Amino acid sequence: MNAMWTIAAIVLALQAAVLVAADPCAPTLIPSGFQRNSPLTPVIVQYPGQPQVDSQISGFVDYVDGCNLVIRNFTYLPDVGSTKLYGVKAKSENETNAWPVSSAFVTTADGHRDITFKLDKGKNLNDFNYVKLFSEQQKVLVAFAKLYDLPDAAGSSSSGSSTAGKNSGVPAAGAHAWASASMAALVTLVAAALFA
Repeated sequence: MNAMWTIAAIVLALQAAVLVAADPCAPTLIPSGFQRNSPLTPVIVQYPGQPQVDSQISGFVDYVDGCNLVIRNFTYLPDVGSTKLYGVKAKSENETNAWPVSSAFVTTADGHRDITFKLDKGKNLNDFNYVKLFSEQQKVLVAFAKLYDLPDAAGSSSSGSSTAGKNSGVPAAGAHAWASASMAALVTLVAAALFA
């Protein structure tokens, strides 16, 4: 009976270790080559449809961890309306197939604050290399920042890949799902051995 409890304790310890290692917010999921404090580049200079109202957009995009971005010294005046953080993986900022990466709205800021955005569940920094501020209300791109370069077609660059992906052979975005499935298989095997 003691052997069974020892095996159960080992399985629980392994499960905890795998879940911590597979944390989708882990710093190991930061893409290599991530440019700290990437400057926001404004796309609009005037409020859409109101040329007499100038827009002020500036700031620097950085990461907190694998699941959180921060815009430092952020200025966004006036709010264009229903603006959200979008992401796209592309060679150029001109790629239009961006998608929302955070459900939080980007709100007016006067340059004296840092605003943190938690990425939506299932998203991490390896999913995109450009972040875009997009007004869903006005259907206009407000600003963008390039976070890191994509590897070239020959694969000679290591930019855009994570330490987790390089070490495990598992794409960083799938590391958590892979670890969970592996742990479930291990627990099933141990349980079958214990109770057979």
